[in-house]
Amino acid sequence: MGIFGYLIGSWAVLLVAHKALKKPVEGIAKVDPTAETIAHTMYDGVDYTPQNKYVLFGHHWMSIAGTTAIFASITGLIWGWLPSLIWMLVGVHFAGATTDYFAGMYAVKNQGKSMGELASEKIHERTGTLLTVLYFLAGLMVTSMFIEVMADTVVGVPEAGLPILLLIPVAMLFGVTIKKGFPLGPTTAVFVILLLIVVGIGANFPLNLSVNAWMAVFIFYTLGAITIPVWVLLSPRDYLNTVLVIGGLILGASAMLIFRPEVQLPMYTSFFTERGPLWPMIMATITCGAASGVHQLIAFGTTARQLEKEKDGYFVMFGGMQGETFMAVVSAAMIMTFFSYDGFMESAYPDPGGAFSNALANALELYGLDPVWGGTIGALTFGALLLTTLDSWARNGRYLLQELTWNYFGKSRIITSIVFMIIAVIVLFYTPVMDLWSGIALGSITLLTVPLSLLIIDRLESGEVFDRNFKIFVVAPLIVIYPSALAAVIYELYRFVVEQNWLSFVLMVFMAYVIVSMAYYSISKILRLLKERKAEI
Repeated sequence: MGIFGYLIGSWAVLLVAHKALKKPVEGIAKVDPTAETIAHTMYDGVDYTPQNKYVLFGHHWMSIAGTTAIFASITGLIWGWLPSLIWMLVGVHFAGATTDYFAGMYAVKNQGKSMGELASEKIHERTGTLLTVLYFLAGLMVTSMFIEVMADTVVGVPEAGLPILLLIPVAMLFGVTIKKGFPLGPTTAVFVILLLIVVGIGANFPLNLSVNAWMAVFIFYTLGAITIPVWVLLSPRDYLNTVLVIGGLILGASAMLIFRPEVQLPMYTSFFTERGPLWPMIMATITCGAASGVHQLIAFGTTARQLEKEKDGYFVMFGGMQGETFMAVVSAAMIMTFFSYDGFMESAYPDPGGAFSNALANALELYGLDPVWGGTIGALTFGALLLTTLDSWARNGRYLLQELTWNYFGKSRIITSIVFMIIAVIVLFYTPVMDLWSGIALGSITLLTVPLSLLIIDRLESGEVFDRNFKIFVVAPLIVIYPSALAAVIYELYRFVVEQNWLSFVLMVFMAYVIVSMAYYSISKILRLLKERKAEI
């Protein structure tokens, strides 16, 4: 298959699936077009506030995607481009987009409660607490890791620093304009032009700051971003960043479609690779871009609290996850065409972020664009993703800290924001955050089971039958995910022992405990309900 067929075929699958799966997936979630969402019933103008579905789509897509979709799709090419493509297209439609959507709709229909709170009520209190801690750790690790990666990015390409900072006031002005009722279409057109002007001007004034100086900038930025109302900066900035990211990806993808560079990476390499065996490790490697349970942190957090109508949920959350797969496919395609396998193992595999920026610059060179500008556009696209993910995950981490410390200082948004950022800074400077992230990323497989288990329990308690759609999108994925998650954790435990990476080993033991606990209490509850149903019959 050439690169043209790879891209067009993948996009066709995403478009057809989006239309074909809407009715069965919404049926499982029991969407009520007339119901008031928590954005209205719990409105506070800060966290709970109804948002235009297109703006919210941009927020959700950019928040879940970040750079991990790029990292994951590139790293997954170690098994060859065919296994990674199959898992991305199958995983997103039967595990990733569905669980994102189910988790978000669960929160919408249950007073904005997190998956941890709902698991405490419906499965077991211990399981719920463990899950809340795991979700919190995910938000914390993403915040710490992305502050570091963001600083490294702008140090490496100083021309990207000022444009990234200037995006902040532009986004705030856009947020205020939309809040005052100006029409979205014309306003978007005006601000996209302003965005391009700002990027063009800013790129001519490189900021040569140290890594620590940039870290300080992003630490204080994040603290402010997670404290102020969500409509002021978070959602409008994510929406505008969508334009920047889509623009960069479309430029790269169109260059490949027009000039059709040859695919250099093999279709399939080996079942056993440096990353581990194809199963289950491809599921643990390509999480973002296929199926990642940590996305639920965004779905039941900021997204659910801004959903204006239940019927918007499918477009926003299911579609947002498909958007991440679109991004992952394009990222993988650029690497496939600009790196040989030896080159991939030498540079792209150990540094997927740098490889993405270089590959995008190479793609833009096909148009005759100067390599310096190509590199700047690549870094801007990369940086926009980082900044979007950074404050969204930090804000949702703050929500979970409020949940965990409600009886102490959880009611105070400002105090919990400060405490969250202090913990994030400690993790950033005093722990091997990049090593620890591999454990949290692996835990994302486990989290896929949470909304699926809750759906099964709800259906058993209500006495409803398991129809064909429910079996396909809920029961079957759960049966596949549980053993895959446990197998991946066992493999990683072995690897960390061999590498003597004891801190990551301890985190992985916690992951194993969460998986076993979740499985034990969920299956026990399901079996008890099945027994009760049988007795009633």
